[in-house]
Amino acid sequence: MSKSAPLPKIVVVGGGTGTSLVLRGLKKYPVSLGAVISTSDSGGSSGVLRDEFDMVPPGDVRQCFVALNEDKNRFLDFFHRRFTKGGLKGHAFGNTFFALLSQEDNDFCNVVKKAEQVVSAEHRIFPVTHTKTDLVAVLNNGETIRGQFDIVQINTLHKILKTLSVSPSTVAVNQEAKDAIQEADMIVLGPGNLVASLSPPLLVEGILDAVRASSAKKVFITNLFNQGTTQGFGVDDYLRYLATHVGPVFFDVVLYNTEQFSPERLQRWGLEDAVVGMDTQRESLRYIGASLVDATDFAEVPGDPVVRTPIRHDKDTVAKILYELVTK
Repeated sequence: MSKSAPLPKIVVVGGGTGTSLVLRGLKKYPVSLGAVISTSDSGGSSGVLRDEFDMVPPGDVRQCFVALNEDKNRFLDFFHRRFTKGGLKGHAFGNTFFALLSQEDNDFCNVVKKAEQVVSAEHRIFPVTHTKTDLVAVLNNGETIRGQFDIVQINTLHKILKTLSVSPSTVAVNQEAKDAIQEADMIVLGPGNLVASLSPPLLVEGILDAVRASSAKKVFITNLFNQGTTQGFGVDDYLRYLATHVGPVFFDVVLYNTEQFSPERLQRWGLEDAVVGMDTQRESLRYIGASLVDATDFAEVPGDPVVRTPIRHDKDTVAKILYELVTK
């Protein structure tokens, strides 16, 4: 790439661990990064602060903020550390930092900008809305479940889900998030919890239309493992779910893992029946299979109230593939 050429613009949509992993890998390349992040989290430390401070749940933003900026300020190493006793037990220090800033400004987009100014951030994080939202599921029997945390507890959700939406439906979208999507050279969705992390940003009015209208190359990264809400899913089931419950999106590339896990590693974490199936139309050039698994099992963070999968994507492999795709 010519030194005078503008940096490729990559926007990653989602929230939480998967999105932050992709950002952490991509920031090593000469690219301009943006992250469009969910504002619907209702579990763990984020859920508590969301209710107590009437704020956007900060956990997903915090993970991405640290991923993009930890090399600039070693103080950010503390942002993932959690209190293990007292009234703050379970809270990540970084979450309380964003809660403090939210006391002074109820527009969470402004809060994130202030944090980015503190560390002279090169890349941008865009909460998808200015204020908190709720994920709402309507089941086939007419029952309504409100709240991301409660929804993902339903292991049979994929069999009984009728509609999924965010509330309030009139919530104001972050225009900067839309602009970033429209100006992107590549849009990446995944990996991450399909219901809890990947769907909510796309359900905010205007975001899905912006993705569809963008001329960017669109990439979907499939999970390594299914959660309860996607029990038994293969690669193509993720795409069918999005088309049914979020809306049709054509992905130019579907990236999925082909590495076989050792039985011992799966048994260690009780994941024998959770591996995402590889039921892909392999004759299609848009499906790219690769060995995407990090060889290291990630340790639990002391005090974390949320159970997280210790086997994750290899950020460097994922980033290398994405960079090669965006510079083709």
